[in-house]
Amino acid sequence: MTITDVVTGRVRAIVKTPAVEGMALSSDGRVLATSSWDPDEALQIWDATTGERIAQHHIFSERLLYLSDDGKRVLMSGYKAAVVYEVGK
Repeated sequence: MTITDVVTGRVRAIVKTPAVEGMALSSDGRVLATSSWDPDEALQIWDATTGERIAQHHIFSERLLYLSDDGKRVLMSGYKAAVVYEVGK
């Protein structure tokens, strides 16, 4: 997946992940959270400026994500539950 700055049209980062079902970007544009149906890569946290994976959680796969304004917490919700994770960096 390519992260492109819509103002400049420049590629900011390339994130290597399987099919993405949900995503959320922190308000400062530095942290990206993605969710996937694949349980091995269900929740991944990325540095949106470099494409480097910061964290990965092997949990139930849900599609709805929300990142806190400071990018330090991610809420993942769906049919089964809602879970808040601390983003480590």
